[in-house]
Formats: sequence, structure tokens, C-alpha cells
Amino acid sequence: IYYTRPSSASGAHRLLVTSAGPREGKTTSAVNLGITMAASGKRVLLLDADLRRPSLHKAFGLSNERGLSNLLTGKWSTETAPLLTPQKGLFVIPSGPRPPNPAELLGSDAVDKLLERLGSLFDIVIFDSPPVAAVTDAVVLSQKVDGVVMVVKSFKVGRDLILQAKQQLEDVNANLLGVVLNDF
Repeated sequence: IYYTRPSSASGAHRLLVTSAGPREGKTTSAVNLGITMAASGKRVLLLDADLRRPSLHKAFGLSNERGLSNLLTGKWSTETAPLLTPQKGLFVIPSGPRPPNPAELLGSDAVDKLLERLGSLFDIVIFDSPPVAAVTDAVVLSQKVDGVVMVVKSFKVGRDLILQAKQQLEDVNANLLGVVLNDF
């Protein structure tokens, strides 16, 4: 999947990678998407927006002591936050410590302000989010991105759960770009 529609004010493309249920390969898909886009010459930021069960930092062997939650609460600077990965042009911001109110924090104006700042530094910002059916975080974030990619692990989740997640995204007019069928 390669998304080319221009985004709004920031100039960066914003993609959300989610799934209906847990452990369907969201993080792996987000990382692979980021690597592919960075290999094409884009400056890509992978942002771990799963503030409840983060895993993006593990994929790169990074600490999760500081991250998105610190940025959104003003306890870390965007100038020092993006961490370079071995892939040229690919940067990561882990989730950071779990805040008491993840959905509220992700729906705040602080996210919009952060994306405005990051938009001047990166061509593409990819959010790795929690599953849609588990918590409201992904649905909240879907309103702040240009498009949503849903990961579905073959033979893991039922059709009803997938359709429920799709409906939740459609109910808020999320731009569902497509589905990645994983582990087929």
C-alpha cells in the first residue's frame, strides 16, 4: 500500500495502522510499511500510539522510558524525540510511560500540535495503534490521520469482529484505505 493523497496543514502524510483484535501483526506491518517508504527516499516517522500495550520499541531494541506520552504532556522535546533506526530515513518515537487516560490524551489538541511540528520534519508519519475493538484509541486517532490501514491475521479473528471494527471506523468517517491480510 502506498498512499499519495496530500494531507492537510502539515504537509506530512499521516497513516494509522490498526486491527480488529490484538496480536494480528499491526506493529510488524507498520514497521515494514515504514521501511519500504523510507527505502523510497522518504523521511518516515513510526509513532507508537498504543499507549496501553506498546511494542514498537521492542522491534528496534529501544527503551520505552520516554516517548509519545512524554511529548503530549510537554515532558520531552520534538527536537530530540525522533530516534534514528538502522534504515536510512526511518525514525521511531516509542509510546513512553502509560498515561492514566490514553484515549483522552490521544484525542487532545496536543496531538494536533505535535503533528503540526512533526509535519515539517517528516514526509510520512505512521501511527501504530491499539486494536479498534479493544479500546477507542484507534477510532479517536482515525480522525487525525489521512488514512487507516487495517491488519487482519488470517484465521485468527472472526468475520463479525472484523466487520464491527470496520463499522466503528466508518461511523466516524475514517478514511479506510484497505486491509493487509497477514499470515495467510
